[in-house]
Amino acid sequence: LGPAYGRRGAVTHLTQLTLFSVDGLIRAQVRRDTGAWHPPTDLHRAYLRWATTQRDWGPDERRKDDGWLAREEWLYARRDPARPLLLGLGDGTMGTPEAPKNPQETGPEAAARSAPFGLLVGWEPQLVAQLAVECAAQTHGHPDACLAAGAYAVIV
Repeated sequence: LGPAYGRRGAVTHLTQLTLFSVDGLIRAQVRRDTGAWHPPTDLHRAYLRWATTQRDWGPDERRKDDGWLAREEWLYARRDPARPLLLGLGDGTMGTPEAPKNPQETGPEAAARSAPFGLLVGWEPQLVAQLAVECAAQTHGHPDACLAAGAYAVIV
C-alpha cells in the first residue's frame, strides 16, 4: 500500500463513499422484503452518514440507527472530497434525475461509488443501471456523470 494522508494504507474519499454505498444497498435489500422499498432513499441516507464523517470528529453513539459502519472511528477523516459531493449532500434534500444536484458536474465520484450496484445478485442490468443513475444525480447531475455511473455499475 502506498503512503497517503500521512500514513500507509489510508483510504480515500472514494473508498469511503464506496463503503457507504454498500451500507445503503444492504439496508435497501433488507427493506425490499418489508415492502417499503426505495433504494435511492436508502443510498441517500448512507451518503448523508458519509458526509457526517467529513465534518465530525467521531461517531455519535447516541445515533443508534446509523449502523456499525458510521460508528467506525477510522472513517472520520476528511479525505479531500470533491466540492460537488459536499454541496450535493449539504442541505439534506435528495437530488433526482428530474431535479439533479449540481447539474453541471461531471466528476468521477458518481461512477466510483456505483461499483457496488453491479454486485447485486439477481438484479436485472436495467435496474442496476437505473439505480446507479438515480444515485449519481444526488451529487453529480450532468448526464455524463449519471450515464457513466450506470454504465460502470452494469459493467461490474
